[in-house]
Amino acid sequence: MKDNGSTKYDLLIERLCETFGALYQGVTIDKTWLCERFGIAERTAYRDLARLAHVLDEVSSGRFKLTADLLPSLHAGHLAEFASFAGVAHLFPHHEGQSLRKGINSADVTLHVSAHAATFVTRRPFFPAQRLLKEHHDGSITITTAISDQNTLFRWLRYWLPDIRIVAPATLSAAFMQDLQARCEPATSEQPQDA
Repeated sequence: MKDNGSTKYDLLIERLCETFGALYQGVTIDKTWLCERFGIAERTAYRDLARLAHVLDEVSSGRFKLTADLLPSLHAGHLAEFASFAGVAHLFPHHEGQSLRKGINSADVTLHVSAHAATFVTRRPFFPAQRLLKEHHDGSITITTAISDQNTLFRWLRYWLPDIRIVAPATLSAAFMQDLQARCEPATSEQPQDA
């Protein structure tokens, strides 16, 4: 018989996989959809939405669809990245002693985390390979982790702006700044029309 911890994670992975499958098929979800579909509490639904936030686009207040750029190019690497970010990669089957992440090219990244965000980052690691490098006197921290998809990291960093920034490698930091600037240009270039 499984213990409660194992059962809890089994239900979580089944729920997230079914939700992700529905999203991949174009379903729009919200907390009500999650509560009714799985018989869960609102708080659990909000936690599930937070786990999926890096792959969701909000289409209206509180209603979400899978990010459009993931639909045509989703592959096993994205599933492994999703499982890692959701904190459930250890629940997936292993092959020859290697996890699903085998074969996915990854790079190390060093991040500076503000004192405000450090509370969240240290309470529950955001990345499976996350390691604390240094605790600073002001309460901020420096962490390192391995990433396999810079776009997933960039979505996560945009969510946590200005509390988390890339320290190294400098090329990745520059790529993030360029991506952020490109996303902000349309909003800043629109001129309000005089009435």
